[in-house]
Order: sequence, then structure tokens, then C-alpha cells
Amino acid sequence: MSRSRVLLCEDDAALASILVAFFTDEQIDVRCCTSLEEIQGALSDDPSAIVVSDSWSHGSRGQLSTREYDEIVALGRVATVIVTTGRSWAARASELSLGERVVVIAKPYDLDQLLDFIRVSAELQR
Repeated sequence: MSRSRVLLCEDDAALASILVAFFTDEQIDVRCCTSLEEIQGALSDDPSAIVVSDSWSHGSRGQLSTREYDEIVALGRVATVIVTTGRSWAARASELSLGERVVVIAKPYDLDQLLDFIRVSAELQR
């Protein structure tokens, strides 16, 4: 069985370090990315990778700009995307149609919950 791969884009260095260690312990390959362009390049190398990112959770007052919305929807067409964000942003995002392959989970989140999303997504892609 092949290992799942996560493309992690997390701007909090301490949290990113915890997530890398956690995923590695769970036998999940992790590649840290710092931009949408880097995520897209990594997906061209491994289209089955699962994106875990907080990149879009910093919009003004919890609102997605049109550009941010378009980025998430476009990325969700080619990959499973798990957007991690604050509770108020997550609540607003639930009202949007981001696509079937985009999941928004609120911070703070349970690592087991995140792991379950990744495992289910990986199984659906096989």
C-alpha cells in the first residue's frame, strides 16, 4: 500500500512542526509549501496529494476575496483541500460552495479529526 502524501501550507512555524511530526508518526509523507504556486507545482508531481492549508484564512474580517475564493475552488478541482481556519471564518465558509473536494475545519482542531479527513480522502482517491 502506498503512503498518503500531504502538502502542508501552515504559516505558524510551531504548528507546522507539530503537524509534520504527527503526520510522519502516522506514516504520512509531508511536504511543506509556502505558496499556492508551490502547492500547484507539488501537485503536478503527485496529483493524489492532499492539501492542508491555512493560506486563505486571513482575509479581511473573515471574508474571502473573489481571488481567494477562485483559488480554493480551482485547487479543489484537482486535489482534496483541507482548509484550516478560525471558527468565525469556518462558519462563514460553510455558507459558500467551495466544491466537493474542499473541507473547512476550524482551529483549534483535534489532530485525530484532521487525520480522519486525510485517511478518508486518501481512500476515496484509491
